[in-house]
Amino acid sequence: GEDPKEELSAWTEDLSGGARFDHPLSARLHELVERRGVPPYILLDVIRGMAMDLDRVRIASMAELREYCYLAAGAVGRACIPVFGGDLDRLAPYADALGEAFQLTNILRDVKEDAARDRIYLPADRMLDYGVSETDVLSGVLTEGFRELLLEIWTISEQDYMKAQALLVTSEDQKVMRPARAMEAYYHEIHREIRRRNFDVFS
Repeated sequence: GEDPKEELSAWTEDLSGGARFDHPLSARLHELVERRGVPPYILLDVIRGMAMDLDRVRIASMAELREYCYLAAGAVGRACIPVFGGDLDRLAPYADALGEAFQLTNILRDVKEDAARDRIYLPADRMLDYGVSETDVLSGVLTEGFRELLLEIWTISEQDYMKAQALLVTSEDQKVMRPARAMEAYYHEIHREIRRRNFDVFS
């Protein structure tokens, strides 16, 4: 098949108004943009998030982690809003909060699996503060400091779930975003289970 980097580069050019990518999904994607009103910048953000996952991953700071969460999940949520029939301007903060909550839950759940692929999504500056080394992550050594770091990220994620719930106030928005709310119930349960297991992410 295609080289993933080349393929993402072709999608980027296509969505930026350059040469159309000769791909069966290209026409469908443009239909999303033109008929459903999904802004191309959001789809370009999704592509940037996918590109970050292609190689060895290291995240320098909490700010960089939050940016990654937006690209990997918040932007996907934003793209869904017009498709679901919602108001993008009003519901974008909801998509961003819920996307960050989901992605942080994924990161906590998948520490072991990601480490096996040489991907560390935990912020390096916070690892340093808690005395957690790359070797600890890559070889699955769960120190007390490591648990505290995971708790900090878990707490940010929990705050995101609460924020998202508070942002979805009208019955109309709740109805429109029913698919997102179903996903929220699923992910929030995974999130709680991580805490119940005292962050034993390597077993």
